[in-house]
Amino acid sequence: MNKQLKNIKGFTLFEILVVLAIAGMLLAVILPSAWRARHDANYALIRQTAVELGKWGHEWTERNLAAQEVSDTCNADNYFNTLVGFTGGLDENGAVNNWFGSGSTVTPDCRVQGTLNKISFRVAEIMPQEDYPRNPFTGNVYFHSLLDGRKAMPGLLYNAVLQDAEGFNNYYFLYTASDAASATDWHAGMGNGLPPTFAGLRNGVFVARLKP
Repeated sequence: MNKQLKNIKGFTLFEILVVLAIAGMLLAVILPSAWRARHDANYALIRQTAVELGKWGHEWTERNLAAQEVSDTCNADNYFNTLVGFTGGLDENGAVNNWFGSGSTVTPDCRVQGTLNKISFRVAEIMPQEDYPRNPFTGNVYFHSLLDGRKAMPGLLYNAVLQDAEGFNNYYFLYTASDAASATDWHAGMGNGLPPTFAGLRNGVFVARLKP
């Protein structure tokens, strides 16, 4: 028995160091790839969220058009213009928009300014709460004041608009980069700042093209 125990050899220090070096090299290759895959998956989720919110923006607009009085002259573009800004409820100037929030409701001038005929709800109010999308980088619901553009963070969604040469307003969702130092450091060629260029806008997610 003692003879058998003497024949059992342990790992030498050199062998252990070799194994650790190989493991370190594997981790150096695998971890960045895994991080990149997760990073890309997060942005894929944001694009999907932007598409969904765009559909809800259309639904909200249709409901408001259907609720108009005969004397009202609003069109779809008038309503979509009140959705320009961050989904947290503010535009780039800190003014309220109609994605989310409380307080005075933004009402287009083409609609009667009466208590019986005004925009009395926001996009968040027509969506089931269990369907509220979340920023995959932060976990915050997009309909939340934390995502209203007052603080730089990855994945902020901003509904931007630019008018083209034919006079149509083009609405796209832009979103911020993972290393954003401001709320308008857009991701993947969308540019920086506001208003965006058309080239940058078209790297975002298309929402609508409407006649003013």
